[in-house]
Amino acid sequence: MAKLLDTSWKNWTQENLELGVPQEKIFDTLVKNNFDLNDIKHNLNEFNVNKLSKNKQKKVVPQTKVQNTIQSNTYNIIGAVPVEVVGGELELFTIKNFLNESECEELVTLIKSDMKKSSVSIANRAEGYIDDSVRTSSTCNLVRQKSNVVKNIDERILECIGIHSSRAEAIQGQHYDETQEFKQHTDTFAPNSEEYKLHCENSGGQRTWTFMIYLNETEEGGETRFNLLKNTDNEELLFKPELGMAVVWNNLNKDGSPNRFSLHQGCPVKKGSKTIITKWFRERKV
Repeated sequence: MAKLLDTSWKNWTQENLELGVPQEKIFDTLVKNNFDLNDIKHNLNEFNVNKLSKNKQKKVVPQTKVQNTIQSNTYNIIGAVPVEVVGGELELFTIKNFLNESECEELVTLIKSDMKKSSVSIANRAEGYIDDSVRTSSTCNLVRQKSNVVKNIDERILECIGIHSSRAEAIQGQHYDETQEFKQHTDTFAPNSEEYKLHCENSGGQRTWTFMIYLNETEEGGETRFNLLKNTDNEELLFKPELGMAVVWNNLNKDGSPNRFSLHQGCPVKKGSKTIITKWFRERKV
């Protein structure tokens, strides 16, 4: 049965409208979350967008766009292909050739020119620290590079996933040499912990989506494995690095709690090296 918008959803609607999120995306999100159509229209009218429903009905979308757009529980992800998993416990997508070879090569060069040892944090140790028993890669904050390529790719990611830039973290680059890895982990922060208080309470809330792109292909190893999931053939779910391919997933359940099925790892690189970029999104303004 359709439900009425509560205060939190009304606030969410108003905030997104003020952020400039397209009205169609807001409407689609509310419909997807099973809210009453009349109540949606009433509340949108309250925010001076009373023509939204009429415009949406009249809007003509090219057929190719319909075919290449995936509706998740929250956002339209352009060009995405859903990854089917046993039980459907995780919203997970791939986008092949999101970046071309020259873009990948330039990003790899930028990352290698300004990277440092990757850190981790845990529930009772919120400040980042080095732990070679968990993570042995190197990390680069690409914002410091002030590169037009980085800026353009950042804008393309935002357009693809349909989330406002104010809810996005800066793009990071990660590099793995031979034998290096990142053992199983989630991208969310432990609720009701020191980690959550430092990283979430006053800075955007929990991490929602992860948008990861492979910049090269390893000779052996370096797969991304989702440890608690299996594909429809009942095999382990993992992705072999493929140049330019994006892997995108939702870290939260519908109620906003961390989804334990988002647990994943960067497997050890057995031969060659691996370089990726990652962009994370948050619940609120960062």
